[in-house]
Amino acid sequence: SPIEPEPVVEEATILDEITTVEEPSPEPVVEEPPTPQVETPAVAETEAPPEPEPAEPTPPAWVTTGEEPQDADDYAWIPAEEESVEEVDVMELNEASMAQLERLQTLGFRRAQAIVAYRDENGPFNTLEDLLNVPGIEASTVESLQSQLSVTTPVVEPEPKPVTGTLPPMPAVEPEDEFHAQQLEARNVLAQGNVDDALKQYGKLIKKGKRLDDVISDLDQALTGDVSNEACVEILQTLGDAYMKADQLQAALDSYTKAEELLR
Repeated sequence: SPIEPEPVVEEATILDEITTVEEPSPEPVVEEPPTPQVETPAVAETEAPPEPEPAEPTPPAWVTTGEEPQDADDYAWIPAEEESVEEVDVMELNEASMAQLERLQTLGFRRAQAIVAYRDENGPFNTLEDLLNVPGIEASTVESLQSQLSVTTPVVEPEPKPVTGTLPPMPAVEPEDEFHAQQLEARNVLAQGNVDDALKQYGKLIKKGKRLDDVISDLDQALTGDVSNEACVEILQTLGDAYMKADQLQAALDSYTKAEELLR
């Protein structure tokens, strides 16, 4: 049998089938609405007003007219007040510190140090001229310090005079009891000038409240004896204790006051 020829397929048809591929449809693009732009109104620049020029002072009418004012007191000339000049404080030479002396123009550190050292060693200055004894201080320096330094003469109080007199001897007496014997012994010790031992014995009697009248009498007489100021202070204090124990408050206060005055 005769062989049938195969159908011829055109090449173009095959290529069309190969290339024909279904592509996915693209997603729709949603466009966002544009954001409205708000225009800010332009602020008009305002210029600062010009500063007014200072007005010229208007002279009073009588100046322009040349006539004398009716009330002349209103236009009286008043002179300017003079500035008061502060006075320099004058320092006490014996009380001024080295820092204060150093600030004086004519002294300085070294001279101020020399003045303080001399004052500490020799005592206070009696006059300003005593500065000439300080090394490095000349007469011209002392003269320039006349208006800046002063010297107050120290007041020396006289020392109290010691009590003078003698303690009268005690006649021989027979003691009545042991406290009387102790009082007589204390008096004899005091008459011999041994104040400390006598006051110790008197103190024992005062503490016990025994023979207070005799103790007060002995100590009063001892104050007229030839004893030192220091001994007088001790006797007065013991006498005050005896008065206090005997309930004589005013007399005790007077004794304590006298003892305090001797201590000054």
